Amino acid sequence: MSGSLKRALGLWVASKAPGLHVYSDDLANQAYLYPSCTVAELAHDVTPIGCGKKDYKVRDPETHFVTAVGRIHKAGTSFRLTFRSPNSITKAGQEIVDDLLATIELAALTTASDPDPIVLTDSVASPAVVFSLEVMKPAGRAEVPADVTGEPFLFGAALTIRLVRLFSIERSVEHVIETIFVEDN
Repeated sequence: MSGSLKRALGLWVASKAPGLHVYSDDLANQAYLYPSCTVAELAHDVTPIGCGKKDYKVRDPETHFVTAVGRIHKAGTSFRLTFRSPNSITKAGQEIVDDLLATIELAALTTASDPDPIVLTDSVASPAVVFSLEVMKPAGRAEVPADVTGEPFLFGAALTIRLVRLFSIERSVEHVIETIFVEDN
């Protein structure tokens, strides 16, 4: 199983808000456990960094020949976190949702201002996959209308989080020039 940035973000959200049930979509919550959060990818863009030349070269340690060249790319992904909750005995549903939204937004802002590198881990993948991030920042909130079609009535709100990471793409070198003979006439 390969790693997923979406799943790693979901695991991070679940660790920041104890008691929150995180799902990949609304249909995955078949046990109707609340408060819940669904994670949806909104946008994804990849751009190369640099001026068009190769960003780095990998050399063979024995022969010192170039064996691979690589380019560094910047990938930006926006995720929408949709929180839903019914009323509880002590709190209104919208208040629960607003508290969860504030908790996750504050955690993202705190993570962004932390001097340590930002790391999300997909521990469900085998082996676990680590995503090193350059930027994690909240990109905005959105109101979600209350779902009054069923029982219980669900209150909601959404938070968009932008993740930016760097990754490299390598390709092997096709030709290696070992010796050049120059004849002088």
